[in-house]
Amino acid sequence: MYARLVRGPLVLMGLLVACGGIVQAENLLQNPSFEPPEQGGVAQGWRNNVWGDCQTNFSLDEGNPHSGKTSQKIECVRRNGGASQFLQPLKLVQRGVRYRVQLWVRAAGNVPLISAAFRKTPEPYTQYLSGAIEPGLDWQLLEFEGRASGTDDNAGLYVWFEADGAGTVWVDDASVEIVEAAAQGGPAPDGNVIPNGSFEVNPTRTWDNIGVQADWPCPQFAAHGQRSMHFRMPGSIQFGLNTPCIPFSGNGEQFTFALSARATGGPVTIEAQVWSADRVGQDRPLLTLIAKPDGEMRRYATKGVLPQSEVGAYFVMIAGKAPQAAEIWLDAVSLSRKGEAFEAAHPLEAALSTKMLANVFAPEEAKAVRLEVANAGPAFRGSLRLEVRDYREGLVCEVPVAMDVPAGGVVAKDVVLPVKRLGALRVDVADGASPPTPLPPGEGRTTTATAKAGGGEVLASMVFSVIPKPVNVPPERSVVGGHFATTSDWQMQIARRLGYKWTRIHDCSTITHWATVEAKQGEWKFVDDEVARVRKAGLAILGEFLRVPMWATTAKPDSEAYQLGVGPYRDVTEFDEYVQKTVNHYKGEIHCWEIWNEPYGSGFYGGTAEEYAGLARAAAKAAKAADPTCTLLAPCTTPYAPEWTEKVLAAGGTRAADYFSYHGYGCLSSLNYDRVNTWATRDGKRMTIWNTETGVTAKTFYRHTCDRLDDSYTRWIAGIAMPEAVSQSLKLFVLAIASGAQRYFYYWTNVETGMCPRMTSMSIYEYDRTIRPHGVVYAIAASLLDPCQGAGVSDYPSGITACFLEREQESVAVVWAKSKLASREMALRGLPAGTKALDAMGNSMAAAAGGQLRVKVTKEPVYLVAPGAQIGALREALGR
Repeated sequence: MYARLVRGPLVLMGLLVACGGIVQAENLLQNPSFEPPEQGGVAQGWRNNVWGDCQTNFSLDEGNPHSGKTSQKIECVRRNGGASQFLQPLKLVQRGVRYRVQLWVRAAGNVPLISAAFRKTPEPYTQYLSGAIEPGLDWQLLEFEGRASGTDDNAGLYVWFEADGAGTVWVDDASVEIVEAAAQGGPAPDGNVIPNGSFEVNPTRTWDNIGVQADWPCPQFAAHGQRSMHFRMPGSIQFGLNTPCIPFSGNGEQFTFALSARATGGPVTIEAQVWSADRVGQDRPLLTLIAKPDGEMRRYATKGVLPQSEVGAYFVMIAGKAPQAAEIWLDAVSLSRKGEAFEAAHPLEAALSTKMLANVFAPEEAKAVRLEVANAGPAFRGSLRLEVRDYREGLVCEVPVAMDVPAGGVVAKDVVLPVKRLGALRVDVADGASPPTPLPPGEGRTTTATAKAGGGEVLASMVFSVIPKPVNVPPERSVVGGHFATTSDWQMQIARRLGYKWTRIHDCSTITHWATVEAKQGEWKFVDDEVARVRKAGLAILGEFLRVPMWATTAKPDSEAYQLGVGPYRDVTEFDEYVQKTVNHYKGEIHCWEIWNEPYGSGFYGGTAEEYAGLARAAAKAAKAADPTCTLLAPCTTPYAPEWTEKVLAAGGTRAADYFSYHGYGCLSSLNYDRVNTWATRDGKRMTIWNTETGVTAKTFYRHTCDRLDDSYTRWIAGIAMPEAVSQSLKLFVLAIASGAQRYFYYWTNVETGMCPRMTSMSIYEYDRTIRPHGVVYAIAASLLDPCQGAGVSDYPSGITACFLEREQESVAVVWAKSKLASREMALRGLPAGTKALDAMGNSMAAAAGGQLRVKVTKEPVYLVAPGAQIGALREALGR
């Protein structure tokens, strides 16, 4: 994974709308209004911190203050990497303290984002709190709030931007304040807050981590209603399930946490926990319930005070352990102020499901969904609405469904949704006749247990997608790759359905890593069944040499580097033996190998650039000795590590490699790819280039869950709103291929198990294993573009970027505006007959008539698809 040297789009933490009140303190900044005097153009109290190949001028601007006499002007004249950045040191940043940061900003030119963060001043530049904004010509408030994830007396408030070549930013009236958030969400609810705690409707929308050993619906031993959850547990295996984040107010009041359970077989222990969705500074659950069930269905309960969550949300985790084979029945899970007696969280509980793998439909398939409704109240006779929305929260269609559900009953109906478009979609079950209240732009969450929808409520939601069937292309011709778990048949099916043709062995699978292959010296472990599973699914494998086993490292035994296997290794002959044996064993199935992952970052490699170059040469020699036909990739760099990369090149680190590999996180400018192409040019000839890892982190598309899990990891991965994630996902892919990459590996395409209920995620999967919109747009791009090769990138003076790609029967330009200011209606002339415009999800926007086509170009990419070899005509039409 990307060791983030530079920030891309960052999540706005702790939205103020969730707070009941704020107690303000003094501004912790000196000279927050950027008044004179100045030094080197930077206002007193602030420091120039520009880095990389980024020519930047600072000055105080009397003509453009937000208030006072001057503002800080930062003019990026030229940028080929790095960032225009400045900072003010802070005396102390304290973990767990809640801060609010405000800056007034404006921009001109090509400035996609302005970002700010509390950050450690020396390396590794750890971030403790961050935010970002998409600027415009007018003054706007960049504002974010949250609790710092660490304590540091050598930190600062950093402000930066990464211009696409050139751009100017003004900053004024900054403040950093310590604030105290009042209790959120009003009084604590009286009733049960856990949706579908009785498992009466399909639990895959309301619970997560439901493993293959779970049986539902189970009509046996139901403590409430008609159904329970049944787990069949082989020996020494545990089950785990949890809720997504549930928004409500604990308010420091006493709650009863209860469940009903039964077990047969060996001894069983169930441990259930309630956690705040704010995990910063929290090292233990708020409530814990231990149950040791026997052959009778019994009620187990515990009581305790539930402190108010800083983010107004909680989640529940339940784990069951059995040292030998056992069966467990679980039912009636509740968290309530009323006591341990179970009651449903809502009189009507609903769930949606499909029979499709990951809820993925082909365009020609009927969009059939099953609606289940359980009634815990009096008999219900009326109508519910199924509302289908796109990833921008636009209403696609509505379907009324008449329901007659007796008291205590469960009724299911099959409904076909009249959806005729491609893309990522969500269907909400709405109770009431009024249309739903639109969500604010970029938001996909709610602040109450059930989302309000006009006069009714959103009772349940389900994400689904419509994606063309994959192109039939062999891996050796395909550009589409990802990271899939080699242990999972289900993930192999998903990979095949979404059009992936490659998987990279990294963290979804470690089967080729030294620490896996030879965990103990001389004891070799190979997993042919996992490799066979991948190859049977039609995927090719990019192997990876990585992770030094503990016995072979020079790292100190008590160090993190020792545990992580970053090395360096102690003896090159031992490393040679690992590479030779691994390549020789797998050479019938794995033909491509990458030499380490992100060795420019200390999280993966503990040596110098020169030591990596030696490692790469040794790996290449050993691999070629085992399989002369294998292909080797190095140095797995990033455009944001120029100094390290230049040292590796000078030391001959790519001389023995066949292909040049890099990671392109955040590389939304063609300048980054120009740098990669320069590095990959050897003796006047450009090496074949692979982008082996790139992706985005997005917030959840679900409306009935809140996206509020707040911990140091969530902050590090920094999720962005879904529409922006869709745009960036497509841009990163086409920029890489158009700039010359032969192959692209999306990160990541694995399920984020063990980190739930994480809804801000790098994964293409939602918590219920459906596909997130930024994963859908990549799969649709695969269907439209694979196989293809790059034909260049053009940045036009008007602020439009076009990526050109060639297929056997088509020529494609993927076009977008660099900023809102550059968005425009374009009249294209001289286009080939049959040219059509498609939106980012592949839906038809317009077709050329008489060689002309009018299309609206915004920050979201648009496809221009022309039949045949017509790249020249597309260039000409856009150039006009």
